[in-house]
Amino acid sequence: MNKEMAKKLLRTVKEVRAENKTRDRKGNDEIIVVEKADYNVKYLSKKEQGYLYGLFLFVRGNEDFTDEDLFRFVTAFPIKFGVYKKFYDYIPDLVDELRMHGYHSICMRIAHERYMDSELKKL
Repeated sequence: MNKEMAKKLLRTVKEVRAENKTRDRKGNDEIIVVEKADYNVKYLSKKEQGYLYGLFLFVRGNEDFTDEDLFRFVTAFPIKFGVYKKFYDYIPDLVDELRMHGYHSICMRIAHERYMDSELKKL
C-alpha cells in the first residue's frame, strides 16, 4: 500500500473542506461544495458531497489511482477513509465512475439510490 498516496488523498480532502469552510459566511459547520449543486441533503449531506468532491479532484490528478487502492485505504484506515465505505454500497467501482461520469453524476446517483431505499422501506 502506498502511504504517500493515502496522505496525498487526505491532504486534498482537507484542502477542499478548509476552502469550503472559509466560503461559508453563516457560521454553519457543514461543508459547502465548491461546485454549487442542489442535492437533497436528506439523501447526500454537504459533508459527504465535500468528501466526494475531494476524491474527484484527487482522482482527476492521479491517473494511476484505482478502486483497489481506495478500497485498501478504506479497510486499512477506517477512521480516516470510512466515509467512502458507505458509497461502495451504491457504487462498487467509485473511482472509475468518478473518472468516467464526473462528480455531479455520482452525487445524483447516490442521492437517487438513497431516495429509492427510503421509499422501499415505506412499503
